Amino acid sequence: MIESLKALRLASSVQNIPLPLFEFSDEDPRKAKTISLEQQKKQAKELLTLLQENDDTALSRAKHIFSGQLPEFTLSKAQHIIAKELGFKKWADLKAFAEFATIERAAVASGEPIALDSDENTLHIRCGSDLMHALVIAGFDGDFLNFSDPYVQGPVLNTGSRQKFIDARCQFLINDYGINRPDFKAFFCKGYDNLELAKNYDRVCIWLEHDPYDQLILAKLLHFFSNENHRPKQLAMINITQFPGVKKFHSIGSLPPEAMRMLWKEFKPVSDEQLDIGKQAWIALTHHTPELISQLVTSKTPAVPTLAVAFQRFLKELPSKENGLSETEQQTLQVLADHGNMNAAKLFGLNTNKYERLVYMGDTQYWQVLRGLSTVDNPAITIQESDARHINGIVPPQYRFISLTDTGRRLLHDKAHWLSLNPIKRWFGGTHLDSVSGTCWVVGRESGCLESISI
Repeated sequence: MIESLKALRLASSVQNIPLPLFEFSDEDPRKAKTISLEQQKKQAKELLTLLQENDDTALSRAKHIFSGQLPEFTLSKAQHIIAKELGFKKWADLKAFAEFATIERAAVASGEPIALDSDENTLHIRCGSDLMHALVIAGFDGDFLNFSDPYVQGPVLNTGSRQKFIDARCQFLINDYGINRPDFKAFFCKGYDNLELAKNYDRVCIWLEHDPYDQLILAKLLHFFSNENHRPKQLAMINITQFPGVKKFHSIGSLPPEAMRMLWKEFKPVSDEQLDIGKQAWIALTHHTPELISQLVTSKTPAVPTLAVAFQRFLKELPSKENGLSETEQQTLQVLADHGNMNAAKLFGLNTNKYERLVYMGDTQYWQVLRGLSTVDNPAITIQESDARHINGIVPPQYRFISLTDTGRRLLHDKAHWLSLNPIKRWFGGTHLDSVSGTCWVVGRESGCLESISI
């Protein structure tokens, strides 16, 4: 569904419906921390004092920033350490950012910020709805399209037919995600239909970050817009890997509304080289073997470096050569081995925030991983649900208790092989993994090398 951001804001104002407020905790490394210039100046002075007193923690911070011999410590050097720790190249960049943030924060707080996108008829595309209300609060006037399809799971086929592709995706989501909405197929198709309307806008802006979920969507979008008949007058994107003040950046959706205004100046026109590499990435993803993905990773995709990094992580979702587990499955068992039995909500949180190096799975996708590890003849984990905690027939994650089995422990030490214990049939992009037939694609855990092995 394409939504009008301006209409949403006006409706909220007229109906006196409060828009969601964003609260951010300094203790949560995923959330944006307000960067006050005065506070950073004070911290730099305090750090300088500690450095001059040879404080161990302060010296460790300095060594992390200044490789090799430590410099003579001055206020400017302390400021440089502070700036680098917050993700800036230099103190002047931190200063400019803090001043800009203050201006945009005040604009949002006024309730009537100037619409930055009002100069052109604009469509904002995001692979989720998490930005929509932030853009409304930030004063954007354009339209918003949530184009989301979890290509990280299920068949992503080169069918030669748009409708066959959509039908295969829709059927996978209904079957594997347990979607029982009567109107789901029509709703799902509408997302793809709305993408066709992008060409009617003067400007299309794509909001994405660096993780595999977003980057596989990006490959789809760049492939789609590589066709001139689909392209608007202007096509631009941001594709960020970090945001100042966020220690562990996961998502643009975790940022406050003023960040949307600050990111607006980071949009760059999509180049022909980027369209071409996106097209190659989509062809690789939908290929009937993972070999083209491996070649894409090796190429480093210089026009869009985030694509190669994300596809490299995605490649690790193939069974490993060593024990047949994907990287997410391996991490899941390791969490249980390290921390003991726990509920599914805690397991998801630990895997996401402590073990996963490039976070991209939501709880829905992660549940498919847990189900795959448990609903087999030789399970690696067991899931016990509390009968008394059903909500509309569903047991919430905090009442699903996960335990590691002896088989899981053997797998962790490469003393067993998952494909031998539990033959698999599942999709990895356009590749059908079918160990029942006798061969299956695997990837080296450390080397990342592909191999087709006999089971």
